[in-house]
Amino acid sequence: MRIAYFDFVVHFGGAQKATVQIAERLARHHEVHMIDAFGTSALYHAALRRSNLPTHVLAPEVPRPYVGMRHSRIRRMAGFARHAVDMLAVQRRLAALARRIRLDLVWTNGIKGLLQFGPSTRLQDLIVAYYMHGEYAPRMVTPLARWLLSRRTDVLMAVSTATAANVRRVGVSGPEVRVVYNPIDVAAMLGRSGQLSGGELPQQGRRPWILMPATLLPGKGQTHAIKAMACLAARRMGGTLWLAGDATATEARTYVRTLREQMASLGLTDSVFFLGWRADLPAVMARADIVILPSLTEGLPLAIMESLALAKPVVASDVGGIGDLVLHEQTGLLVPPSAPEALAEAIARMAGDPVVAGRMALAGQKRMQTVFSPDRHTQRMLEAFDAAAGHRRRRKER
Repeated sequence: MRIAYFDFVVHFGGAQKATVQIAERLARHHEVHMIDAFGTSALYHAALRRSNLPTHVLAPEVPRPYVGMRHSRIRRMAGFARHAVDMLAVQRRLAALARRIRLDLVWTNGIKGLLQFGPSTRLQDLIVAYYMHGEYAPRMVTPLARWLLSRRTDVLMAVSTATAANVRRVGVSGPEVRVVYNPIDVAAMLGRSGQLSGGELPQQGRRPWILMPATLLPGKGQTHAIKAMACLAARRMGGTLWLAGDATATEARTYVRTLREQMASLGLTDSVFFLGWRADLPAVMARADIVILPSLTEGLPLAIMESLALAKPVVASDVGGIGDLVLHEQTGLLVPPSAPEALAEAIARMAGDPVVAGRMALAGQKRMQTVFSPDRHTQRMLEAFDAAAGHRRRRKER
């Protein structure tokens, strides 16, 4: 079977890292191609080059593949018209590539990618698998998305039990929904956690060292992490917060300015630090005392999986699929989203009782080794693809 991953990749976060690793393992069983619409993310394509997977960029000439919304109505309409033309070019080139490499199945992670297979008669013969990496709460699923998920997919792979429950709740019907957790290679993570290559970490003398590894976007909750640091400071508890994450997305620039202003207003400029995107993130994690992720929405965050693989104490929001990873009081602590006081309380508890924190961290590492192993994940993916092919055959027979 010839398989391809297709999407509009704009940054190199946890889902994109996992996708490259997944494709490398699937390539041991099938011919796998990687297809990107515009080639926007340099970090993503650097990872693809290291993987040696056949890679195709459909429309590298597009100078601005996004529609700006902070302009006049006329400029927005003009931008949308240009974007529609670009989308048609992507769809046409995708169909031509699929014919040329004799593609059987394509999987994608985003509704924008799935949309290319909706009305197109050129792509109707392709088997389509959709991997839902987000939370997919009812408020997030538009009528168009519901139609595409119901009518243009042959199997739905949900990254968590919460995601699977949500997609059923909003009325998606037709394809089978399978829970396919992202994998984590614990041995590989431990092997990468030794030497720092991106420079020394700031303020290493102020404990606890708290790491938040997440793309700098509002939905990740960095603003709540900073407020939690203010709560800890009010208790006269020291500490250093490292914000490690990609900030190349357009909306990240404004958000980072907001975060810096927040830090200044709370008097935290000497205890909160931006690390940027770190290729040596496992080594940074290994040096942290506590890892936090106060997200407002999540599918199954790779950052939490990596932290647990390294046996680090974890505090995270109880949203989306995080509960599949962090079993409260067993493999870490869960707190409500948008609750910096509760976040600060959980951090203080982890820092104040290292024996209990260490016991939970080791239990988390064991869970990663068993439930989330790469071999188990690859088998689930292959089974999902077989189910998709069977669904397509039954559709043709009707």
